[in-house]
Amino acid sequence: MPQLLVLNRQTGQPLAGVSAQAAYQIYTQSSTQLQAAKSPVVRSADNGIVALPKALKQEGRVPQVSAKIWRGTDTLLVRNLVGGYYQPIDNQPQRR
Repeated sequence: MPQLLVLNRQTGQPLAGVSAQAAYQIYTQSSTQLQAAKSPVVRSADNGIVALPKALKQEGRVPQVSAKIWRGTDTLLVRNLVGGYYQPIDNQPQRR
């Protein structure tokens, strides 16, 4: 499950209650068509962390993931969160 840390760009403080939505795109082997899906809208926790729902893997392929993060009219689009040729499928972030 991809996680993002949402911070105030001026102070660096975590932002709670910020909306986020993931968009997934994947090519399937059977149809060679691009399939797209969006996750439900989720909100960042008090510590600024927002966990985006993981897309279902289809036919062993890893989807391309982008995320839209917004509060009011302030919006950020982050592309290529997960996917590509050399991304580990089950990468687990570590905190130090």
